[in-house]
Amino acid sequence: MRNHLVRAELLSVPRTVLEEAAVFSWIVQENRFCGDENFAKIFGMDKAKVAAGLPIEEFLDRVNPAERPRVAKSVHHSLVTSEPCAQDYEIWRKDGSRVEVSAVARCFREETGEPVEYIGCMYPHRDSFSDYETLKLQCLDLIDLSQSLGDHLSKKDALRLALAAVEEVFPEDSDRRILH
Repeated sequence: MRNHLVRAELLSVPRTVLEEAAVFSWIVQENRFCGDENFAKIFGMDKAKVAAGLPIEEFLDRVNPAERPRVAKSVHHSLVTSEPCAQDYEIWRKDGSRVEVSAVARCFREETGEPVEYIGCMYPHRDSFSDYETLKLQCLDLIDLSQSLGDHLSKKDALRLALAAVEEVFPEDSDRRILH
């Protein structure tokens, strides 16, 4: 079975996107699916309940109905073969918002061959973020860039880059120039 390709290679993803990455674990025999705070945020669920664990169906129910059979089939294939599962799909939150994600996971087994735990990570796609989230991530990327360049980037240049990021997110405000 060929899994859908993950949208971005993890090594080329900016730090800010990786900070949004979520970690999850499914204790297969108990049908207890747990995730960290980012995982709860992606799914729009209570972080305490997600940390304690819920049946996997609680999460599958939030996958885009058109993509749900493919996602379930891919997870099942990973359970049967222990091959990694990597795919993109859309989460539909209870509040009506949606977020595109990429997920990578793998099933681990007991010595007897029984599936024990399905562990993985997931991260939201940047184009699924709100304007505010996009701007925040771009500014954090700018901070990373300025730190990596050290003294080679002046404060004025950093402000120009920040303004360009704002104009990219809010083009209707591009006629308001802060820097000339």
